[in-house]
Amino acid sequence: MRQPLLLTWALWRPLTARPSKSPLDQRMLMGEPVNLPWAVACLTILIAPLVLLPAIILLSAAYGLRWAVQIAGRIAAEREAGRYDLLALLPGGGYGLARAVTGACLHQNESLQQIQSVGAWILRGSFALVLMLSFATLSPLVVSSSELVAYPAFIALLYLGTLMAAAYVDHRHSVILAILVGMWIPTVARRRLDAAGGAFFVYLLLQVTAYLITVIGGFTVLPSILMGFPMGEGVSTVLVAILRLALFFSIREAMIRVLWSVIQRELGISPA
Repeated sequence: MRQPLLLTWALWRPLTARPSKSPLDQRMLMGEPVNLPWAVACLTILIAPLVLLPAIILLSAAYGLRWAVQIAGRIAAEREAGRYDLLALLPGGGYGLARAVTGACLHQNESLQQIQSVGAWILRGSFALVLMLSFATLSPLVVSSSELVAYPAFIALLYLGTLMAAAYVDHRHSVILAILVGMWIPTVARRRLDAAGGAFFVYLLLQVTAYLITVIGGFTVLPSILMGFPMGEGVSTVLVAILRLALFFSIREAMIRVLWSVIQRELGISPA
């Protein structure tokens, strides 16, 4: 059966729902969270200063890294303890167990609610403005000087708007990507530490790949292509901004579609 056009939005409600009152959900909610392996934690500390400002804007991607590790680690821990096969006999099967673990990881200490709060979005917006002004000053690839002179207020609103739209898209995609990576990795890495470390590096690889393709394609390739078309500078500016956002959306939507197809096969999920 065909997947929904906006798969991320279709998966959002079932995969991010609060834990129910069922014994399985409550058991997972009361369980101990899985922490990052020490080597991974050290690497995170080392690179944190380099990505602090983007990480505040892309807050969900930073949280998603932790969630991917926790989900994969806790599912693998059930295997190590010999409980996975028994719990998979419950009506929801392996997918039901994975969803119970996911709900616990996302909602312990109100983590998901915190990054979706009004205050968190105000913080994102403030740092997005700082980042936009920094790029406008340092990089002609983002905003050319002629654009700023001709349409200063319009350009500022356009880029701030697309940056906030990208932050919202990043929020939805990062959370779902973290969940799917966390569900998939334990199907190939059965030990807890292997699953946690694997989830960390796979999630990081997918996110960095998406960001790099967006930066290279959106700020180098697209402007070069559009230069060959006869259009006004204002039209070109708006079109490039929209195409950058579309590229950013499409890359991870494609990743999520592939991951969901793999998880459907591995966990025996009906495509209906």
